[in-house]
Amino acid sequence: MTAAKKIVRCPGCGFRFDVSYSRVFACGDCPMVISCNYVKCPRCGEEFSTSSMNNSLASSPG
Repeated sequence: MTAAKKIVRCPGCGFRFDVSYSRVFACGDCPMVISCNYVKCPRCGEEFSTSSMNNSLASSPG
């Protein structure tokens, strides 16, 4: 069974990406990566909260 993807849009550059993609590549060295409510845009590096639904574009099974 595959987990649902949470796609977000960076408020800085508009890049759309899966939160898990960000966590692997942009947040890889952070010790808070599992329990953090923030993501870091893999394109521009801006950090923003995932708790705001304004950033969410879609949740789709995948």
